[in-house]
Amino acid sequence: MSNSMWKLSSNFFRVPRIALIVAVLSSLLLVAAIGCSGDDDTPATSPPATTKPAASTATSVPATEVSPPASDGKRGGELIRGLKALMVRGWDMRRDAVWTGPQNSGRHYDGLLQWNQEDGVTIEADLASEWNFNSTFDEVTLKVRDGIKFHDGSAMTMDDVVFSFEQFRTPPEGVVFPRLSGFQAVESIDVSGQEITFKLESPNVDFLQDLASIWSIVVPEAVASQEGGINDPDRIIGTGPFSLTEAEADSFITSTKNPDYFLEAPDGDMFPYLDTMTTVAIPDADAMESAFRTGRIDIFQGTLEQADILGKDLGSDITIQQAALPGVFHIAMNAEKAPFDNFEARKAFDLAIDRVAITEFQAIPAGKPYVPVSYLGNPYPFLDEVMDYPEVNPATRDAAKAEAKAIFEELGITEVEMVVIKSGWFEMWAQMAAQQLSDVGVTMNLEVRDASAALASAQAGEYQLFGHGGNNVVWSAMDVVKLFYMPNGGWFYHKAAPTQEFIDIYTNAKATEPGAARDAMLRRMEEILRTEVIPAANIMASAGINQIYYNYVRDRFATPAAHFQAHKFTEVWIDENSPRK
Repeated sequence: MSNSMWKLSSNFFRVPRIALIVAVLSSLLLVAAIGCSGDDDTPATSPPATTKPAASTATSVPATEVSPPASDGKRGGELIRGLKALMVRGWDMRRDAVWTGPQNSGRHYDGLLQWNQEDGVTIEADLASEWNFNSTFDEVTLKVRDGIKFHDGSAMTMDDVVFSFEQFRTPPEGVVFPRLSGFQAVESIDVSGQEITFKLESPNVDFLQDLASIWSIVVPEAVASQEGGINDPDRIIGTGPFSLTEAEADSFITSTKNPDYFLEAPDGDMFPYLDTMTTVAIPDADAMESAFRTGRIDIFQGTLEQADILGKDLGSDITIQQAALPGVFHIAMNAEKAPFDNFEARKAFDLAIDRVAITEFQAIPAGKPYVPVSYLGNPYPFLDEVMDYPEVNPATRDAAKAEAKAIFEELGITEVEMVVIKSGWFEMWAQMAAQQLSDVGVTMNLEVRDASAALASAQAGEYQLFGHGGNNVVWSAMDVVKLFYMPNGGWFYHKAAPTQEFIDIYTNAKATEPGAARDAMLRRMEEILRTEVIPAANIMASAGINQIYYNYVRDRFATPAAHFQAHKFTEVWIDENSPRK
């Protein structure tokens, strides 16, 4: 397998046919034919539930053909993007698991490979110009481009490349790279000239996804090895299409075109097209909308209400664009502490939770519809089957509650505790879950903590129940398994360990290319998790994220997982109607 032939399987964008969610959405979607929307850190809406979404969907409001300028007109100008926050967890984007890292700093860096910014499912060249996987999928060799420069003018060497990936493989003491755990399965990294070879501990077809992740960046060793690492804007030095020129914490980050960028555009000059790219922090939703209306920002991710109002008011001047967002949100059960070290206790809790009620409730007041989900998240190829699970199906809810109540009574469990991240969204469905537990005779005490404290408790195993979840950077059920259910995964959090059969199937699936054979393995893995392990009570999955932007912003594509991956803005340009051109 070599070069840009790696693509995700054809069932990559399967969306569940869930009549309940369609009914909830029907009244919300009759809004000037716009898609749906959501904010930056929680998911938004889904396409019609009976369709398989394409890699890119963008709908003008109303749908109007906008002709490009007569001349090429692609080069120059500034694009200003509004975001809810900047680098909230530090200046080193590798250490930031959430969207703030790549959305603010992805444009400053490159990795060896990258996801195609137009379709989001093809892996293509970046700093590496060629690559080859061996026939057993346990060794990949990449040819790294020569003559690449960092933004400070220094040459990127193979030492810098090796340093970057060795850090991912064996992180410095006290340092966690939560989105890069896949590199810990690298046995060795070898270099010969401009070629770098990753030898894996076991076959892994999906290792190319790790290499293409927007977090898998190359940094200068001379900078990242300093005391404190990348702890200041002055240390954000990469090879990406834009170099950071000015930044203020919690305010803005301004970047200018990298004059030494190495990728050639169709016009014969080098990318990027834009001269300047700025992200500004606007935490308040009303202030964000006002900034967009007055032209102070060109693009942002908004709420369903904002999409409705702006669509009506600004009409064909704007585009509402939706991108699929993979992931899973659930209540983890600590299998190392009573009472959930007991399988029957985990089963009872799982049966007690009414996912459909929670997703339905979340849909309307929050304006962000969700769908009940499998253990393997919404990329699971058989997601349609989830509504038939006895613990999910509304027709079997009474029987599920009765069984949960009987088990809890037999075990003598009358009270449990749940750590909840301080967030209106998390707290809302945690409160609903607490009410559902009370219906079967169990009191669930909620311990609401800020995100850092809650995550620290989860990582240390200091909890009974933990309401959490995450969005994966690629639309891959295997990636969900790796992060949530394997003991070395970034979001394992002391849940029940998988069975040996599960581990064996997972190992075989890693050596199997996407297709029917792998799908069958995924189905069995799902079955094991929900009937033999029960590490968590799955609640919901995000169904998409939306962007609102003026039509003078061109070639901004709604690729899968664009919420994380599509932030280099290499090919984005603005036409002559922009106020900043």
